[in-house]
Amino acid sequence: MKSGSMVAVMGPSGGGKTTLLKILSLQSRIGWASGSISMNGCTFTGRQFKASCFYLPQYDKNWQHLTCLQVLSFAGKLFKSSPMEDLNATVHKTLKDMGLVDAGHTKCSRLSGGQARRSRADAEEHFAKLGFPLPEHTNPSEHFMNLVNSDFASGSESREVCVEAWKSDPHPFKTKRVVDVKAGATKDQVMRQMSTAETIGSISGGKSDFTPGSSLATMFHRHLLLTVNDPVLYLGRCAVILVTNCIFAFVYWNARGTSQQQVPNQTWLFIWFMSIPAMMGAVAVNCLHEELKLVQGEIKNGMTKWGDYVVAKFILTLPITTLVFGLSALVIPMFVIQSFPWSEFLPVLGQWSLIMYLFESLAECVATWSPNTIVGMLGYLTYWIISFLFGGIFLPPNDLYWPLKAFYYALPFNYYVRTMVHTVMADEEFDPCDPTTDITSLVCVETGDGADVVKAFEKVFPVIANPSTSKDMLALVAMIIIFKLLYIA
Repeated sequence: MKSGSMVAVMGPSGGGKTTLLKILSLQSRIGWASGSISMNGCTFTGRQFKASCFYLPQYDKNWQHLTCLQVLSFAGKLFKSSPMEDLNATVHKTLKDMGLVDAGHTKCSRLSGGQARRSRADAEEHFAKLGFPLPEHTNPSEHFMNLVNSDFASGSESREVCVEAWKSDPHPFKTKRVVDVKAGATKDQVMRQMSTAETIGSISGGKSDFTPGSSLATMFHRHLLLTVNDPVLYLGRCAVILVTNCIFAFVYWNARGTSQQQVPNQTWLFIWFMSIPAMMGAVAVNCLHEELKLVQGEIKNGMTKWGDYVVAKFILTLPITTLVFGLSALVIPMFVIQSFPWSEFLPVLGQWSLIMYLFESLAECVATWSPNTIVGMLGYLTYWIISFLFGGIFLPPNDLYWPLKAFYYALPFNYYVRTMVHTVMADEEFDPCDPTTDITSLVCVETGDGADVVKAFEKVFPVIANPSTSKDMLALVAMIIIFKLLYIA
């Protein structure tokens, strides 16, 4: 294929057209591809693809919860298609050219089918002005190909007219690589020069003035807007977490107070306050999978870098999934309705936030590696169920046999439960209990001292034995690091 030429790959459904394009764009993951791809006489690499190519999939998706104006603005900032001072003018000109001025502040999810495919209407208008209107009952794609490719139509007049029109009015977003190749340069030298060449915006003809950290700032700004515009992923979960934990707090209303009889019920309340919000992370898998597909396309086309996305999401989600989620899950349900001592609020918030961030990191990891959302959500829920099963809650650790006992140490629930019970109950004063008269209570200590009560509870709930807050929290941190490394990889 020569520079400036247009090539159409045609064939029946299932003939391999999309597979071929994915192989040529270095993104096929199915089967084994053989042969070689070269560009300008050099082996085609991902780096060269980002510098010289762009891939538009058959079914492209935009950011559904951003407006047309926002989508184009963020795309311009990431792709650096024009200097910053010209960006707004470029965006509005693009909206005008596409006939979407009135829909500029409309979210992409609310665009009609015709608006979403506005580019086709522009093509029809363009060719009509050149004297080649679209005939009735004719497939537009076939009509356009017939005009520009002599293999599908006799004569070359239409092709020459179209090519001359294109030469006189190139696309305003078109960019060029400025490469000064010296005589006698090797292929490796040419590739290095191409990869480091400056991208020049055709609108101004000057170098784009975006700073090195602008991509990170743009990614953060965009995903902050998405968080506000699409409440399902974060803000919606905050509301659901608050409601569900309040329901559990009212269900366990009789567990309030300092009666030793309620120690097992209070322990189960700690578990519900954490496990139900953690289960809701399956919703994040669904949302993040779709988000990651869009971001991976941007990375593939050289618009941004994986590191910028990861860092931007980390800065955004860390306070949401720890502080905001934690306040929703604990303040009213645990410390207002259930009346636990406020002196333990910060330690409890820290421990709850740590395991919640672990499950959020798991959701990111699963969304990245899963082929589709259904598989990802099932994988996430399987991990959650196994954590429950092997968390020492239902079956004491000593009753598990190897290799199943490894799940007890590799999964997070036991670390959270043990630390939470000792943090909240060890320093609390319980009502005294007479073991000689109260024979129905699972826990009954005459002194009522919190440490003694927890020690007695260990006999019927062995998972909380041998506490070490620092070791338990380090174990959770280690799991988070593993999930983050898998996510980044």
